[in-house]
Amino acid sequence: MPAHTRSRRWIQNHGLFGLDRFDENEAHGIYSRPNQKRVDYAVLLTMGSTAIWEGTTSSPVGKAMWQSIDASLTTSLGAGDQVHHFAPAP
Repeated sequence: MPAHTRSRRWIQNHGLFGLDRFDENEAHGIYSRPNQKRVDYAVLLTMGSTAIWEGTTSSPVGKAMWQSIDASLTTSLGAGDQVHHFAPAP
């Protein structure tokens, strides 16, 4: 197989610098789904506790945390609505 064919096929399958590579073994260790969910919950807990601790008007950090909570809720509600709206009919 010519070198240029291999390089095209490699770029097509793996993307630039291998960033789009998929490996079945990626779902182990820190990349497993339960660990991803733990990180999600830790981020939400950190945002919520920091927002409550800092308040709304006392510091810019508190304001930023409340805005991040608003953005997270808006995104999750919007995505959930789209899932039900664009789901195929049974």
